[in-house]
Amino acid sequence: LFNEMKSDQFKAIEYYKQAYLSLLDIRLYATNILEVKVIASILNYKLCKLYFEIKHPIDAIDQFRRHIDIFK
Repeated sequence: LFNEMKSDQFKAIEYYKQAYLSLLDIRLYATNILEVKVIASILNYKLCKLYFEIKHPIDAIDQFRRHIDIFK
């Protein structure tokens, strides 16, 4: 969020990707699946938005499709 506020989109994308990938490593249980999906959706939104801001729509669409495949 700090890099996003500084308008350093590339660094923000890097950190949001790290957070998203770390979230995928969490073991899903019936008690935490909703929380993981909500956080993943927020990170996905941030990543897609930043990709569109830096004019990389293909990366945004790929990110969205991966997210849907993982959390459908």
